[in-house]
Amino acid sequence: MVKNQKVLLKKSQQDKLIKEQKQLQDYAEYLEKSEDELRAFRHDYRNMFNSLKISAQEGNTKELIQKLDEYTKTNLNAKVF
Repeated sequence: MVKNQKVLLKKSQQDKLIKEQKQLQDYAEYLEKSEDELRAFRHDYRNMFNSLKISAQEGNTKELIQKLDEYTKTNLNAKVF
């Protein structure tokens, strides 16, 4: 009987470790995905600002400011926050 309890305890400990490892893997995947999304967001945002800068040099800022405002509101609400 004691031997069976030890086996069960070991099985229980193994199950706990497996569960913890799975949680860590899931969290690592979540962080990688978040990092990729943030990198893409920064890239898109940088492109938008470059477009705004070019338009400002050309004197056509009104349309791009509206697009930048819309883009910022949409992406900040949906992805970052």
